[in-house]
Amino acid sequence: LTTNAHWAKTYEAALYHLNLLANHGFLITRFFRPVLMISIGEQQVPLTSVVNAISAAKNLFDDRTLALCISSLSSRAGENRLAELEQCYEEMIKDKFPWDRVYLTQRAYIAAGRAADDSNLPHRAIPLADICTDRGCFRQTVGAFVVPTPLIKSDGRVFTCSVFGMPEELLIGNVKDLTIREILTVANNNRYVNMLANGNLPALMQNIPENLLKDIVVDNFHEACWKLITMHQEMLHVHVWKSNRRESIEPTGLTT
Repeated sequence: LTTNAHWAKTYEAALYHLNLLANHGFLITRFFRPVLMISIGEQQVPLTSVVNAISAAKNLFDDRTLALCISSLSSRAGENRLAELEQCYEEMIKDKFPWDRVYLTQRAYIAAGRAADDSNLPHRAIPLADICTDRGCFRQTVGAFVVPTPLIKSDGRVFTCSVFGMPEELLIGNVKDLTIREILTVANNNRYVNMLANGNLPALMQNIPENLLKDIVVDNFHEACWKLITMHQEMLHVHVWKSNRRESIEPTGLTT
């Protein structure tokens, strides 16, 4: 589960939300060890909330029940907030940062669909049709699985991908209303999840006219996914509008 710990403004709030996840079955599995990945970097959530989340999770669950991970999301210039987080933890908890319990991954961060609008971020200009020819895309994120790396928003909404800014079509439920089994059922029935799982981006590009793909460039696979789903939705709306209009103008067969 990927989070920015927005829900952990206090230690008590962190305990409440972690227990909520446990009670809804998110930590029950026979196939893998659940991981709570807390991302820091561009997000503006105070590090005190991140410390509350780490401390509460560490006290509630052992390492075999729930692994903890810090995703040190940094700008492409390579900056990160690890030293700042470590200092904040030691000041709040009065103890050393628990590196024996917290795993670390570092990667550059960019929001889906935002690259073209942010002049401060250097980005690539890859033709959309070209990036869709790589069948390796999303293999680790989707592959043969459905949603191994969902994003849970602070209001409980669950998206199928941990990249921020995903379209509403990848919304699969809310942890405050549904159990993990119910959310996975929604995911299994999601047309875009199924398309990506069965054929990655090339499958998502199918049935989109070539003239719509012309001159569109993207920075990465996630932005390509976002663009293609948007195009699918626009085509779907046009199709529905034409169908409704056809029904309204076709002769009824009645005579006067």
